[in-house]
Amino acid sequence: MSGMIKELDPEDSVYRELVLVKVKVDPKKRLETRQGVEFLANNFRAKIIDVGAENLIVEFTGNHSKVNALIQRFTEEYEVLGARKEPVLQVWDRGIENVTYIED
Repeated sequence: MSGMIKELDPEDSVYRELVLVKVKVDPKKRLETRQGVEFLANNFRAKIIDVGAENLIVEFTGNHSKVNALIQRFTEEYEVLGARKEPVLQVWDRGIENVTYIED
């Protein structure tokens, strides 16, 4: 299969987006904020991937609506310094009969 690109049928595929959310941490409330962010992240099956002196970065992968829900919840409960969404990734084909191979 070298040199072949697998084109997946959109109707039978699973899509995921990746988002990184940077949350401000007040040094005076550091432990409280981290615990709250961890709790919220766990509800979405997200994880804290970086801990800075004044911020935390949370990573999440999910479908479009779940990514948007996570961003909305974080912006409602914390001061979000930034959020970066990566393009949609088509990661799985549910039915092999719908696969077309294209010459690279």
